[in-house]
Amino acid sequence: MGKRADRAKAEAEELADDAELRLVTLRGAGGTFAAGANVRVLHGLDPEGARAYITSLHRAIDAVRRLPVPVIAVLQGHCYGAAMELAAACDMRIA
Repeated sequence: MGKRADRAKAEAEELADDAELRLVTLRGAGGTFAAGANVRVLHGLDPEGARAYITSLHRAIDAVRRLPVPVIAVLQGHCYGAAMELAAACDMRIA
């Protein structure tokens, strides 16, 4: 559960350690910034699983927010649910 969020958190933390990093841009693929969480995954969660899933998602978004360089969200196409939280965590949004 939350494997993508855990991977995103680890990648953001790795970027934060890069002394040569000056800017991060986030953009989606295929004309969509991000469609949010998979509803099929959310549907099958019990309260404990839902809490763990959302916690991992919030930790990943917080890792992006804490990056020591400007983070720009390039919003093309759809941006739903948690993707809106991710975009809000960025320093700038371009749509």
